[in-house]
Amino acid sequence: MSQGLRIVSETWSDSRDTLTLQAEGFAGRTYALSVWGAEQIKSIDGAHLMPGGSIEVSFLPANRGTEPQSQTITIHFAEAKKIAQQANTRN
Repeated sequence: MSQGLRIVSETWSDSRDTLTLQAEGFAGRTYALSVWGAEQIKSIDGAHLMPGGSIEVSFLPANRGTEPQSQTITIHFAEAKKIAQQANTRN
């Protein structure tokens, strides 16, 4: 049986500024997702944006069995205008 994190589904908001992921992992485990463009992330619910640009997803310990647990991760992105302004100030 695989012990890795599984992304079961993904859903984008109509405005494309929010990505909701349904993830499965094992109780008591922490997983890291590599991210490209982390500066575009405004906030995350259900996980943590780590220094260096990875997303850390932790599943709480549980007393029941060894079945994978489900967790929702919602990533909120900055508005496209703000991202363009940040890029322009760096150049």
